[in-house]
Amino acid sequence: MRSSKRGAKLFDFRQPKTLERNQLKALQMVFEGFARPASSILGANLRVSSRIEVTDVDQRTWEELLSDDADPSAVSVFNLAPLPPRAVLIVPAKLALLMVDLRLGGGGSEVEAVRAPTDIEQVIISTVVGEVIAQIPIAFSSLVELRVDRLHQEVALQFVQGIPLNEMCVTVKMSMTIAERDPAEVTLVLPFTMLRPILDQLGNRPTSVVERQSESFTKALSERLLDTTVEAKVVFKPTQLTSGEILSLEPGDVIRLGHRQGTALDVVVDGVRLYRAQPTQVGTRVAILLVEEN
Repeated sequence: MRSSKRGAKLFDFRQPKTLERNQLKALQMVFEGFARPASSILGANLRVSSRIEVTDVDQRTWEELLSDDADPSAVSVFNLAPLPPRAVLIVPAKLALLMVDLRLGGGGSEVEAVRAPTDIEQVIISTVVGEVIAQIPIAFSSLVELRVDRLHQEVALQFVQGIPLNEMCVTVKMSMTIAERDPAEVTLVLPFTMLRPILDQLGNRPTSVVERQSESFTKALSERLLDTTVEAKVVFKPTQLTSGEILSLEPGDVIRLGHRQGTALDVVVDGVRLYRAQPTQVGTRVAILLVEEN
């Protein structure tokens, strides 16, 4: 008869009170609701398909998180006012550099070597990640009114200040997929001291959290998508030249277009042809008049 052995689990009695199971479940439901609009916002900013999914919600000490932080990463530190500071979002460096490449108009080429982002890249990452983090207060809107404050980047988790080593933290692990690449694990860290003021709200009927916030999610997402900047172009019918003709061009040469005079132009928005338009003038400025939809 085989005897099963169970290993002992370490427990630090110096830790403050931890979250109960129903409170963790409530947090998980809040962030599952956060993941949907955050995916849409991330995809709109990078102009590629993006998906964020919550995979696990757990509790670990800050010291344990520091000991596991070996690979380069982009670390975003921010406050959720008026809650006590501070929260941390950890994005693997390879995924962060992919965000930078797409944000700058690249095709999302594979990162050859995993390295820490430069100072300039950190600014771009902060812009992209900041749009995602901005969805967190909306996710909590049914429980408490929050706002993102003092967002900044650190080069490593060890440089984050203000969190004691023995502080218990809630870790929300999320799978992030960008441009159909292999998913990467992103970790959101919420120290217990930050969550303490809303423990009562988290403990009350967690199953209703997502239901109550669904309407506000829809409204906020619609407003945010309508505020996204896109590139619109008015283009003529394309013409073709040989490579020799292109090389022989000089200033003053005239290239004949295959676009007949009076034919409507195409209005292309982010690579998608949406309208047909006629050139016109408003005062002294050149303009177009929309004549039909594609």
